[in-house]
Amino acid sequence: MYTRMRVKYSVILKLVSSVLLWFGSALFININANAQGELPAVQTVRIDMDMVQAGQRQQHKVPFSADKGILILKQELVTDDNVAHVSVIDPTSGEIVGEAQLEGYSQVQVTLPHNGNYEFYFSNFGDNFIDSEPRFEVSLTGANLKVEDTAVPKFRLGYFEPYTIWSEPASFEIGSDTYTITAQLDGESVDLSEVGDHGNMPLTINPKGLTEGFHTLNFITEKKSGTGTMITRRFIVDNVDAFSDVTKAHWAHKPVEIMNLLGILDGRNPGVFEPSKSVTRAEFAKMLATSIKLPVDSNSIASRFSDVPTYSWSNPYVEALAKAGVTEGEQCGQGLCFNPNRQISRAEAAAMMTRTGKVSQVDHAQEKGFMDVNYLLPSWAYNGIVKLSKAGWIDGYEDGLFHPFGTLTRAEAAKLVGKFRKI
Repeated sequence: MYTRMRVKYSVILKLVSSVLLWFGSALFININANAQGELPAVQTVRIDMDMVQAGQRQQHKVPFSADKGILILKQELVTDDNVAHVSVIDPTSGEIVGEAQLEGYSQVQVTLPHNGNYEFYFSNFGDNFIDSEPRFEVSLTGANLKVEDTAVPKFRLGYFEPYTIWSEPASFEIGSDTYTITAQLDGESVDLSEVGDHGNMPLTINPKGLTEGFHTLNFITEKKSGTGTMITRRFIVDNVDAFSDVTKAHWAHKPVEIMNLLGILDGRNPGVFEPSKSVTRAEFAKMLATSIKLPVDSNSIASRFSDVPTYSWSNPYVEALAKAGVTEGEQCGQGLCFNPNRQISRAEAAAMMTRTGKVSQVDHAQEKGFMDVNYLLPSWAYNGIVKLSKAGWIDGYEDGLFHPFGTLTRAEAAKLVGKFRKI
């Protein structure tokens, strides 16, 4: 009985082996056939991009062709932990095939709907907390991928601060490694002559005929291959002082004017800012939360602080800061209090700012020595002041003191919080 079963199983095993060998041979033949051209070849192309200046928008366009299917966009190199926005567009229909945010060494997949031509767009985000000029390297991987030109055009631009204020005609130079540059002011073409190869040309903007506030300049250069670069720069026309008590001669005019235009702070009365008056903790909470663009829920229905009711105007901002770990409040008879109407001290403001995690540490900056900032201070006050001092964000008074428990004025708060926006 046992012998018969062995013979039977031996026959079955031989049959199964024969079937597997036949299937394997067929599979091998099919793989060879695919390798000879039935399956599309997958290519990877790297594109290197330099940014003219950090903190403002710059966009690169690279045309390519590929087969229908998966396209992988991967960030191979990034400096200063920058964040980028990538998108793929069908130039025939203008439809966005896919878009994503790349942070650090990350990648994303896009599904191409058909064989043919596409355009890849790469943009840096304009509000990164960085001081240098970032570099990016992105790779595209796809079936039958073809990129005619991987070298994006480069721009040269005279130094342009993120928040440039002009009240008089201003001139600067622009240039590119391509032959032509087109320019737009608020969407309208600016008359420019052709720029020779590696040439420079001056551009003068007269703000006298422009409205008060923000204006946008776009500079565009494109090669014959279609590969192009666009840089966007915003400037501010400052013909009229928003506040009669913070004129152009005032040391805080620029941060106050810009923060007001950005909607981060308001005057206490129409046309009156009261720069020397103290800031309340509630006012500072709004300025700080808005400056660092924290998600603020205007429909907040809960409050962790007993003295900040849900119907209070400051509730959404205080709650946003608390959720982000920027403020913890203080124990009081009613539980946990924020003391929104109390004047904020300089040390409290410094501590809240450092807890945001967005304070740039500048390596070459030297810590300022303040006679009244030492280990006798509470650790939360000492650490906050020292960190802002090392970053070069704060100054003391003429007497060489910081006055950590003195109140913060509205003008000082505008200048200090404006650091987050590079004002």
